[in-house]
Amino acid sequence: MPPISLPVPLATHNFLSYFHHHPALPKHTFYFIASVAFSILNRPEEIPRVWDYALKELAIRGSAEEDYVRKELASGCALGDGESALTIHRKIREALLKSAAIGGLPKAINALNLLKKSTPAHILAAPSPTQRRLSHNAPDVTSAQIIARGNTFFDRVYGKVSRRVMGSMRNSYDDLGVVAELMYGHVFSNIEVLGERDTSLLLVAGLIPQNVNPQLKGHLKGALNNGATVEEVMAVREVVLKICEKANWGGEEAGVAKL
Repeated sequence: MPPISLPVPLATHNFLSYFHHHPALPKHTFYFIASVAFSILNRPEEIPRVWDYALKELAIRGSAEEDYVRKELASGCALGDGESALTIHRKIREALLKSAAIGGLPKAINALNLLKKSTPAHILAAPSPTQRRLSHNAPDVTSAQIIARGNTFFDRVYGKVSRRVMGSMRNSYDDLGVVAELMYGHVFSNIEVLGERDTSLLLVAGLIPQNVNPQLKGHLKGALNNGATVEEVMAVREVVLKICEKANWGGEEAGVAKL
């Protein structure tokens, strides 16, 4: 039997450095945008490489150490300028979770499992600030409030056409509207780790490799509605297309929606 050939690594230092120092990408976004793109392209083995690069090139020095993480959790913030290893890890993990709603749970599971294997146990053990699990039992947060929050987020993304978009989904299958409400309420509109703008940017990153222009067009404009600039949105489009090209993606760049 011939030896099994492993895929050539895509997330090389030079490749990630280009994204890291891209002048139009918002600060501290390249690593979770790249992680989402690799996950959607079914290349989850690249995500630990993104995490490793971010630790070495971006994270506060020493912030991955157990003592630092313990002090950070106690104080509630990174102990120095910049982003800590815990913050970076939380953002990658949250972006992959949110991408499951548009790209499929199996890909997110595989990506998160590989990320887990390359993460120190003390970072993995840190409690999630999203409190999604707690919200089921928290007396001050009802399911109706979570759904209302999601509807507000949906309306902001789609702006003046939000009723038409939701109506179209419900006309296709009323339960599709229910699923959308759950996704927007429990997943997208939870901004404890990734805010409105960054959530929109990761959704753009996850839609590009899927050749789903009707949805991509809506979220390109939705990113603007959530505070991104045209230059930032187009930078995300650019870097994700570069990842797609390197991964021998089956789509055509010329056909991908843009602003």
